[in-house]
Amino acid sequence: MNKNLNLSAVRFYPLLFLLIAAAACQKPTSSEELADELAATAPLGFTMSGPFENLIYTRKEEIFDPDSLSFKAPYQDISLAYKDQSFPAQIRLRGGITRCLSFPPLKLKLPKSHAIENQTSFKMLTHGTYALDPKIAIDAPGCGNKLTSSEQRRAIVKDDALIYELATKVLPYHLNIITSKVRYLDPQHAIDIVETAYLIEDPDAAAKRYKMKQNDVVGLDASVSWRSGDDELIEALKTNFVYSKMATEFRVIASANPGMDLAAVTKKAENVRSIWEDDAQNQAQVNLESERSNLKKRQLSLLDNFHKPTLSRASLFNLMIGNGDSGVFGTTDHYAGIKNFELIKDGSKIYAIPYDFDMTSWAFGLMREAKSQAFYNDQLQELVKDWTRNLGAAYAAALQAEMIPFAATLEANRNSVTLSEIQLKSLDAFVLALRLYKPVL
Repeated sequence: MNKNLNLSAVRFYPLLFLLIAAAACQKPTSSEELADELAATAPLGFTMSGPFENLIYTRKEEIFDPDSLSFKAPYQDISLAYKDQSFPAQIRLRGGITRCLSFPPLKLKLPKSHAIENQTSFKMLTHGTYALDPKIAIDAPGCGNKLTSSEQRRAIVKDDALIYELATKVLPYHLNIITSKVRYLDPQHAIDIVETAYLIEDPDAAAKRYKMKQNDVVGLDASVSWRSGDDELIEALKTNFVYSKMATEFRVIASANPGMDLAAVTKKAENVRSIWEDDAQNQAQVNLESERSNLKKRQLSLLDNFHKPTLSRASLFNLMIGNGDSGVFGTTDHYAGIKNFELIKDGSKIYAIPYDFDMTSWAFGLMREAKSQAFYNDQLQELVKDWTRNLGAAYAAALQAEMIPFAATLEANRNSVTLSEIQLKSLDAFVLALRLYKPVL
């Protein structure tokens, strides 16, 4: 029997399941009140029981993925309970800089028989605050073996979630978000945490919702842009060369040893990594310019398949919220080929969906005052010049053509999400900059 969990219905249940007895005795600080404003009515969606002490204190990406040519943290088994249902699931660490906060962001994988709103995979945004035990050793090489516990994280996650919600109102293609209370249990280590979590729609599920397919870009085209500097491109060429060799070795080892733990397969593949590294350095330096030329041809050719109005609106949205940690090939100065965009396609036509907003100025606590119309006007002028210079007149024209319609969409949805006063004033300034924009001569 398929027991799909429908959290859209759960959103409006009375708060019968919230574990608030202890918290009720304490008056929250003003920062906590701000951070919990959005989630005040979120119900307890489910309980996750598993090795959370290990997840909290050990942060390692030790599984090689031969398809994406990257390393990921291993999945760990948990038990997930919802109402009268209990079933196995899996979680792993995810995230970039947020992976070093005291409670990590997670990737949740569910069995097909227990989907949530017909999805079996979610990224989970969590507050990231946890009282670390100084007696427990931390094994997190990517964090310098130190984890931080930032109270500001609560406000950042709230704003991150609000931006996702705003995107659902103003962008034609977006990732949906579910707000829910989650209880994290590790009885063996006396861990019992109830936190607000935001479940981000998996891009494959989003593609299906739009009756499209996910468009994966991997390897060199995903990791670096043709506009990158020599040092960044050489490093990317080296990594791509070595990881491509490792992918072949990984598949050979896995095929010859069915059932072998993936961490062990990764370790065996890495044992021969040094053989290729010197060759990779030489290859990258000798072929730098030809590789850059080939990369530019491939990426601009792929860009020709993008739906220009959608890419334009997504780029304007990122500009408004101050998302400098994003880019699609030559659309920004970002070194990455694809950074914080999911791509879906309908036939050969590609649609861009922005995501991962926690490093934006709107979410990261960088905005002490609202952005002005003059500020946004300068940003728009630079963006149009950039697109004209690097992508051509057709892209620049498409970008400018979306400004007035996008301004109308933003204005119509101004109050559809609970934005802060600074964010609202910034949105109003951006709308004005769009309406008064004068084309670059």
